Amino acid sequence: MLDIKNVKLRTEQEIVKSWERSSDKVIVSIVCACFNHEKYVEDAIKSFLMQKTNFSFEVLIRDDCSTDNTAGIIQKYVESYPNIIIPIYEVENQFIKGIRPNPVLYKKSKGDYVAICEGDDYWVDSNKLQEQVDYMESNLDCQLTFHNSYRQIDKSNSMYLLENKFRDKQSFSAKDVIKGWFINTQTIMFRNNINYNYFDDFLYPLHGDWILHLLCSLKGKLVFLNVNYSVYREVPNSFSSPMSRTPLKNIIKFMSILDTFDIITSRVFHKEIENSKMNQLNSNFYSTFRNKYGVFVFLVFHPFKMLDLILKKLKK
Repeated sequence: MLDIKNVKLRTEQEIVKSWERSSDKVIVSIVCACFNHEKYVEDAIKSFLMQKTNFSFEVLIRDDCSTDNTAGIIQKYVESYPNIIIPIYEVENQFIKGIRPNPVLYKKSKGDYVAICEGDDYWVDSNKLQEQVDYMESNLDCQLTFHNSYRQIDKSNSMYLLENKFRDKQSFSAKDVIKGWFINTQTIMFRNNINYNYFDDFLYPLHGDWILHLLCSLKGKLVFLNVNYSVYREVPNSFSSPMSRTPLKNIIKFMSILDTFDIITSRVFHKEIENSKMNQLNSNFYSTFRNKYGVFVFLVFHPFKMLDLILKKLKK
């Protein structure tokens, strides 16, 4: 696998010269949200700039008022690549105000496609963008592509390939996405034709990725490419770290997102949504009920279905 630390970057002039298509039209917008990523963000930026494409791309990178030197590292690369990297430096942290990180960047993107990679993750293949664009331009019914990824444990620096769950399936629809999150953020490229205002209808910013998948599924297929082009870095205390979540809170958010999706789709997928919610309750039944608020929450939101689930469990 490529060693991102030893990648030799081309100059901005050399990158632009390789773009066979007109550089006046941005084809891919790379969006990168950062917060206190000074240990990692250089790897992410280098993995963007090493991309070999015959089309133009821009890098939209947003620092949410980090308290470390993340902004300084970004600025160093902006000075060398001023026509490719577009920085956004927040003077106050926006996340604590409830402002979702990625939708801010989506709304500013100019490309036909958007590729996502957060500041503590990175890509490991210089052909990633080109291959995803080539596939999507040859398959117009495809709204989003994603691929497999490595996981790097920051504390031990160990790395392993994430299990490929999609050997028997390549294409996914809204009915699949409703079942739950299964796409790693740093692997995604999607068509830039989403109504991003829908994000405001959902309550939970930490589940923005799944919301994006749901919205994309209304536009076309989500397609898995069986290649390993990225690294997801598991960082202690990050928002995506397993230790940052609890089963009860996750289930409440899961239900809220599906309820909102049910409304904005005029209940077209209502049966699938209700089945997904009950499957989630069933699979997390015991961990949920160890929390003293668990019974109360679900009896309030889904009283009859929850009572039915409890009775079935008691009969076993």
